[in-house]
Amino acid sequence: MFYFLSSWFYVIISIFIGVGAGVQLTMIAGISRQKGSLEAVFTSMVATGMIIISFLVGKSLLNNDVGLPLPFQKPIILSVILLLLIITLFLIMREIHWYYALTGLLSVPLLVGSGLIGPKIGLGIYISSTIVGSLIGSIVVDHFGAFGGLQVPISFQRILGAILLILGVILIRGMSK
Repeated sequence: MFYFLSSWFYVIISIFIGVGAGVQLTMIAGISRQKGSLEAVFTSMVATGMIIISFLVGKSLLNNDVGLPLPFQKPIILSVILLLLIITLFLIMREIHWYYALTGLLSVPLLVGSGLIGPKIGLGIYISSTIVGSLIGSIVVDHFGAFGGLQVPISFQRILGAILLILGVILIRGMSK
C-alpha cells in the first residue's frame, strides 16, 4: 500500500516537473524569436550550468566530495567557472528580458528528477508523467500567448488530449502496483 501511495506522489511531482519543462521550452522559443535558435539554447545551457555549478560550489565548501576529478573538486576552481558563467549570462541578458535567465532554473528539476525519481518509479512512468506536465504547461502558456508566443485558446479538444495523455500515464503506471 505504501509503495502505491509513494509512487503516485512521485508521479505528481514528475507532472509538476514537466510543467516547468513546458514553460522552459516556451521561454527558449521566446529567446529564439529575439536572438535565434542557437543563441536561445546557449542562453539556457549557460543558465543551467550556472545553477548546477552553484550547487557544486556549495557542496564543496561544506567539505563534501562533489564526485568530480581533480582539479574540479576544489571550491576555487568551481568558483572561477561559476564567475565565468555569471559574466557570460550577464552579457547575454543585456539584449533580452531578464526573466529568460530562469530557463536554467527550470531545467534543473528535470535533470535531477530523472536521477532521483526515475529509478524509484521507472523511467517509462517518469518520462510519460513529465510529458503530461509539459503538455499541461504548454497549453496554459499558449492560452495566454506568454513569452511572445502564438495565442492558442484552451479548447475542449486540447483538454481531451491532455486527459487522454493522463490516462496513458495511468495505464503505464498500472493500478495494481
